[in-house]
Amino acid sequence: MLAAVMEFNMLGNLSKFAHMADLFGENTRGLSERQSAQAAVQGLRTLAGDLKIPGSLTEFGVKDEHIPALAQGVMKVTRLLANNPRELTLEDAEEIYRRVL
Repeated sequence: MLAAVMEFNMLGNLSKFAHMADLFGENTRGLSERQSAQAAVQGLRTLAGDLKIPGSLTEFGVKDEHIPALAQGVMKVTRLLANNPRELTLEDAEEIYRRVL
């Protein structure tokens, strides 16, 4: 989930995410700030793959019909949403879950 959430949130603070790409060791020379931020997301995906972290919710038995309830649940975690770099709507949450399905 983290890579998909990072991809959503990177637009809320491109410079911070671009800096994370450097910390992941991604080559950002010649890239725009947005491209560098995207490199951070890719760096995390690479790390997750190297660590053999499951890449989809399907691997945990999650189905499309579960997504509305999952999204409604995440919208109740206000302590995380208050610190999120972008405002998250219920529709955004459902889309993030679907990308990881």
